[in-house]
Amino acid sequence: MLEEHAMVAVTRDLPAQQLRRGAIGTIVHVYPGAAAYEVEFDRIDGQDVPLATLGSADIRLATENEIAQLDQTPHAAK
Repeated sequence: MLEEHAMVAVTRDLPAQQLRRGAIGTIVHVYPGAAAYEVEFDRIDGQDVPLATLGSADIRLATENEIAQLDQTPHAAK
């Protein structure tokens, strides 16, 4: 089971959450029984990314050798 404050990587593209495979985030809440996780992501350009509620199949523990990648997915202008 993953724990709060663990750094995780997204395992697949999640278009509904505007997340791409490999995005690095931090678990900020674990639901009872690890049914789901609230994960916080930061963008390098400072724009907010809403918390994502993800299942265990959507994330994995990030390794110490991983590098956060710049998300180059086009986002709607605000």
